[in-house]
Amino acid sequence: MLGYKAFNKNLVCRDFQYEIGETYELPNGEKPIICERGFHFCKEIEDLTDYYTLYSSRIAVVEALGDIVSDDEGEKYCTNKIHIVKEITEIISEMDQLNKELRNTGIFNKGNKNTGNCNFGNFNTGDHNIGSFNVGLRNKGNSNSGNYNIGSYNTGHRNHGYNNRGNHNTGDDNIGSFNIGNFNVGHYNIGVSNTGDFNAGDNNTGARNIGRYNAGSFNIGNFNTGFFNTKPPTLRIFNVDSGLTFEELADHLDMTCAELKKFFSEICFGDIEKADYDLIKKLPNYNEDLFNEILNKINKEEEKINGRRIRVKN
Repeated sequence: MLGYKAFNKNLVCRDFQYEIGETYELPNGEKPIICERGFHFCKEIEDLTDYYTLYSSRIAVVEALGDIVSDDEGEKYCTNKIHIVKEITEIISEMDQLNKELRNTGIFNKGNKNTGNCNFGNFNTGDHNIGSFNVGLRNKGNSNSGNYNIGSYNTGHRNHGYNNRGNHNTGDDNIGSFNIGNFNVGHYNIGVSNTGDFNAGDNNTGARNIGRYNAGSFNIGNFNTGFFNTKPPTLRIFNVDSGLTFEELADHLDMTCAELKKFFSEICFGDIEKADYDLIKKLPNYNEDLFNEILNKINKEEEKINGRRIRVKN
């Protein structure tokens, strides 16, 4: 395996003297261990910038002839037997001239107006960014602020996705850290649209819920309001306990849970059509007087806010 190694001006690295054209091997068949023993090198020449100031270093092409191990990022390698092939320090001046022509500040940039080293793209500030308008280190995408983001418009570190604010999020539009999913506000959520921490599921408000649409904490199941519940609650409809869970109510109305939730959301933003009203009248414990009382109170508030009323169309 070929790679690159940097030395000081005397061809010394980590107090070990090297010579061009020579081969070196660990004694007694010892295995290489990253940052402990062996001969270190990088597969890509631009990765040397993480460990050396290249303008004051000498660089050589090397060949790993023995066992090879690498770090988690696959940027730093170590072998127990290495051959120093040839010196190529003159490449630094060539790259420096190219960077100046492209108005980059740094070295090994491929793009325009980068500030830092080893950027692929334009207008990056930092090192090893792939994309454009990144501020930080090793971002892949665009307009990230932070380090090791994969995606775009992330603020923080090690996010995979888009528009995350925080760290270690996988998904999009998370505010917080260590979320898996989208639109979470908080930390360590797995799912979508959770507000709180350590929720597994969707649309939970609170903490440590397993399930969906829980308001409170430590609930296992769906649609719980409160704490430490394992059974889904039955719904009060028109001031009377219906004896039905949300899922059972949806089944009672011959709908899915998603359709029932969408139905109530839609009638909140428009007039109530005849078909909507017919469905409302199928609710358990339907009470015409209570329905009209609620609608009149809501309409009074609506008129204060925007001058409109909810109409029930016949």
